[in-house]
Amino acid sequence: MIKINSFLLDSSADKYDNSLAKDIIRNELLLPEILTMLNKVEDLNILEAGCGTGYILKHLIKLNPKRLVAFDNLEQMVTKAKSIYQAENIQIQILDLEDYLPWRNEFDVVLGIMLLHLCKNIEKALDNINKVLKPHGRLIIVIPHPCYHFDTSFLDQIKNSGLNKLPNDRYANENIVHNQIGNPPINIKMYHRPTEFYINMLIKCGFKIKGIKEPVFNKSSSIWYFIPPFLFIDAEKGD
Repeated sequence: MIKINSFLLDSSADKYDNSLAKDIIRNELLLPEILTMLNKVEDLNILEAGCGTGYILKHLIKLNPKRLVAFDNLEQMVTKAKSIYQAENIQIQILDLEDYLPWRNEFDVVLGIMLLHLCKNIEKALDNINKVLKPHGRLIIVIPHPCYHFDTSFLDQIKNSGLNKLPNDRYANENIVHNQIGNPPINIKMYHRPTEFYINMLIKCGFKIKGIKEPVFNKSSSIWYFIPPFLFIDAEKGD
């Protein structure tokens, strides 16, 4: 994937890891939803694309899959993950999702959690995922919800003006926007694309859409109690 997340190059993997560990929305909404979607995986081969320092990986290990492979395109992230997670059935590598992946028809499930919005060439990324999946293999994608993640100023607009003042003029256009992750927040750049772009691109790359989820946070004190922070897409590799 294109290295637009330059904050990771300028910051330590430890800082990134600590930031995610304190992110209540990810810990109490995103992560439980992913684990619920996965359910039982003991007999499955799982690939996590864009594993970072292993935020999701450590929970996948507890599910005890038959085989678990993860990769990221940033060396310091992979180094951090390797230093923590070591087992015979776990492999962690430096690879680029928009480049070449060395597997063919090997995985039952591929996870792309908070990843595709960082990719410049999504068609290439999805083609690569399709190649590594077994026939009828499963792809689980999570991205910042396209309706509500334009930039950091958007949440301020909601807080100040309510949900009746959405910047719809920007939703349909593909562009690079600024956002924040973690606590304390780290500024990142990402690609905004409308929801239909992701759906149509998945279909074009040979996937069937099995389901979509838009969970909201269960605490009324949070802005995310009213709007979904993430879009979950559950897809299957076609024939």
